[in-house]
Amino acid sequence: MKKNNNNSVLGVMVNSRAVHAVLLQDGPEGLLMVRRLARQRTSRFAAEPSMAAGTMPGLEADNAADDFTLQIGDSGGGGGEMFLSSEFGGLSGGFGEAEHEANPADAAFTLELDDLLAECRDAGYADPTVAFCLDTTDVAHVELRVPVMKAGKPGANGASKDKPRGNGPVERAELLTLLASQFQGEVDQERTAFLPMTAAEDGTARFLALVPQPNDPVTTTLRQLREQQGTFPTVRLLDTEVPLYLGLTRVALRPGEEEEAEVLPEGNTLIVRSGPEDTLVMFLRGDTLQYCECLRSLTSYEAPETICSRVLLLQDEYGIGEVQHVRLLSYEKEKDLIESFRMFFPDAEVATLREGLERLGAGGSGEPDDGARVPAVAAALRLIDDGRYQDLFEDVNLLPKKLVRRPLRMPFSWKNLLVGALALLIVAFFAYQYLGVQREIDQVNDELRKYPPILAHEEPQALQARIDSLQGIVNRYVHALDVLDTLLLGSDQWSRALETTSREVSSVAGLWIEDWDPKTNYIRITGNATARDRVVQFASRTDANIESLSFSEIREWPVYSFVMSIPLAVELPEAAHYLRAKATEARQAEAAAAAAAEDAPVQN
Repeated sequence: MKKNNNNSVLGVMVNSRAVHAVLLQDGPEGLLMVRRLARQRTSRFAAEPSMAAGTMPGLEADNAADDFTLQIGDSGGGGGEMFLSSEFGGLSGGFGEAEHEANPADAAFTLELDDLLAECRDAGYADPTVAFCLDTTDVAHVELRVPVMKAGKPGANGASKDKPRGNGPVERAELLTLLASQFQGEVDQERTAFLPMTAAEDGTARFLALVPQPNDPVTTTLRQLREQQGTFPTVRLLDTEVPLYLGLTRVALRPGEEEEAEVLPEGNTLIVRSGPEDTLVMFLRGDTLQYCECLRSLTSYEAPETICSRVLLLQDEYGIGEVQHVRLLSYEKEKDLIESFRMFFPDAEVATLREGLERLGAGGSGEPDDGARVPAVAAALRLIDDGRYQDLFEDVNLLPKKLVRRPLRMPFSWKNLLVGALALLIVAFFAYQYLGVQREIDQVNDELRKYPPILAHEEPQALQARIDSLQGIVNRYVHALDVLDTLLLGSDQWSRALETTSREVSSVAGLWIEDWDPKTNYIRITGNATARDRVVQFASRTDANIESLSFSEIREWPVYSFVMSIPLAVELPEAAHYLRAKATEARQAEAAAAAAAEDAPVQN
């Protein structure tokens, strides 16, 4: 039977080496990580047998040794270039030449995605909602600075009349115009997103433009699936790493429910994600993005000290002050990287980016190889209907609208309305019948749960034989108890009478017993006392009858001689009472079991 997968979301993280996926289920008890999936991607260069090792597309084999140029001095550029422009210069420009010339079909991962969806179907989740996340290598990050003056309509002489912008919001059309003037690559206005950044020192508004590659792996794969006219997944989101890490950091820095603060703490926050392709570095001021850089030549295979030193160099270049919070994520040696950053940032709080997922109840296994699954889980969380953290993630969706599967719309007419009404009535009738049968099944199951599991699977004849056998044993026990009662009745009355008499004599001072004469139902005792009230006190304590009382003096001391009879209590011993109570409980339990076995349904 298939599970209810209305609230299941499949988060997929795509990079050049593998496809990592996480299947989340939003249930009444919270988030549940159902599956952690991964598939290796086949390299697009593996199918080129004529391509030598180290040779890239577009390069001749005899020029493979001359694939780089080392230039020292200012012969190639002016002093206005960015420091380490070879490291960061690609962030504000277009995509590489090889990416434009490569065949778009090579970037697809159709087979891997079909395999992941098939595994979800085998697990009982036939159609989960899919949220994708792109790697930074497939998205260009361009910083935009909005001019202080806003261009107005041209005047009579043809010159435009600029006017101050003010503090109002920046329109998306203006940001797209700025991006077109600064970005050399192809821009799809529908898929471009803008993240607000902290203002510059002169008050200029800044934004980070996220421009996906025209033929990125996700859109290429989805287009191929649509062309195949087969089962198309329910895709709702395409995000990228920068806004997802920004949201996870906001979740981690958000005050807990027990804290009185309602806003995120101020200060500088450093986010470092070290992967096999590059290292992403983000600086935050409060909860707003301040700077973002992708270090292409720095990967997770580098020494942690090397990564720390490069981050410190970047911090000095941007003039970032003291850092209060550090959030890290690495595909390799994450623990070593955390220790290194704690040494380089001794006054900062250093933790992993998984802390944000743990606060949302989707922490995962925390294993070192789970680094690529963190953005996959974060992308899936954006589709979970939970208002606790939706406002902490940026509203970014790089997915083309035509690739979002929409429900089939039928033309409105009275015929369609009639068919829909009939279908609704039929569904309601069968749903009512189904619920009625299910309710009866639940009632029977509730009755069966009251009995031991062994009774629910035995034959009625075997159960009746067991009941008869147990009933016979109970009857023998009851008969034996009756015989035992007759033997025990009165067996200990003399010992109890002697115990009672001795206890009461010791309680009354100045009284002693001289003779003990047991009779059938009473004991006649003879004794002396130093005072008459002692005799009366002893008789009242033992409920005895005083038969005679005489006075005499012995050596000038008064002595009262008495004869009294003490009745004997004829009752069952404590052992007999205990055995009788146990026998009664056993009879009641067997009677209840017999009645339940007779009322239980017969199973074929």
